[in-house]
Amino acid sequence: MANSSDAPHVPGTSGRVGTCGASDDDFQKLEYARRYVEEIPNADLVVVEGKHIPTEDSPHEVARAIVEHLGAAS
Repeated sequence: MANSSDAPHVPGTSGRVGTCGASDDDFQKLEYARRYVEEIPNADLVVVEGKHIPTEDSPHEVARAIVEHLGAAS
C-alpha cells in the first residue's frame, strides 16, 4: 500500500483523488475502484447506480460527486 508521504503534490491542488464507480459494472468491477482507493493516497470513492458508463446511467450523481470533490479541494 502506498504511503501518503510518498505521493507527489501538484501545486494548486489538494492532492486528493476522486474516483467514481458504478454499482453494477460487470467490466470494471467495483472491487477495482475500492482497490485504487486503498492504494492511492488521499483517494476517495463515490459509488453510483449504473453499469459501465456511470456518466450516462447516473449523470446527476456523478456531477454531484465531482462538484463535492472540487469544493472540498478548495
